[in-house]
Amino acid sequence: MTQDETAYYLAVRSHVWEEFADRMDLTDDELTRLKTLHAEQFAASVGETTSDDKAASDRGASEEGTDETAMILTKE
Repeated sequence: MTQDETAYYLAVRSHVWEEFADRMDLTDDELTRLKTLHAEQFAASVGETTSDDKAASDRGASEEGTDETAMILTKE
């Protein structure tokens, strides 16, 4: 979606997070916390939320969405 000098701010489909969690052997709880942190940082840096992040916050982040969620990739 956008970038600055330190990171890329992306909106990715839910399967991207699922594949990432599988590779990193994350528990469901760890994945939920990580996605929440990315969504909060995305909103703070970009000034908006992705459609699925907004829906998750509206329902208390208790359900996994099927649309797009925030992912931040830092630059080196």
